[in-house]
Amino acid sequence: KAGDSNGVVDAAPARRHILKLGRMGVGYKTVAEAAKVSHSSIFKIRAGIRTRIRAVPLRRILKVNASCKADKALIDAGPTWFLIDRLKDEGYTIARIAQELGYTMPRLQISRFLVTVKTAGRVRALYNRLTT
Repeated sequence: KAGDSNGVVDAAPARRHILKLGRMGVGYKTVAEAAKVSHSSIFKIRAGIRTRIRAVPLRRILKVNASCKADKALIDAGPTWFLIDRLKDEGYTIARIAQELGYTMPRLQISRFLVTVKTAGRVRALYNRLTT
C-alpha cells in the first residue's frame, strides 16, 4: 500500500550506476558499504552475473553518489593545490604548511596531478582553520 514493494526487478539500472560510480572513483566495495548490500552482490551486479535483484537494494544502490569516495580514492589535485597556493599567498611557507599537516619533513609530498580524498580533506580543513 505504501509503494515500498520489494519485488524482483531488472538489475541493469544498478549495474549502469555502479559502473558510472566506478569511473568517478567510487569502488564497488564502497558502493556496497554505502548501500548496505554485500560486496559479493555488488560485484555480481557489476559483472553482469546477477541480472535481477530486489527493488529495495536497487533503490539504495541508486542513492549512492560520488561523495561516498573512500579515503584512498584518487581525485584531481587541482583544487587542493589551489588551496595550498592561497595559503602561500597569505604568507604561509611550504615548511609551515607541511608542519601543520603533520609531515615530519619541511616539504609537501603531494602530487600535482592526483591526491587522495583524505589528503584533499586534510588540506581543506587546514585552509579553513588558518583562514577563518
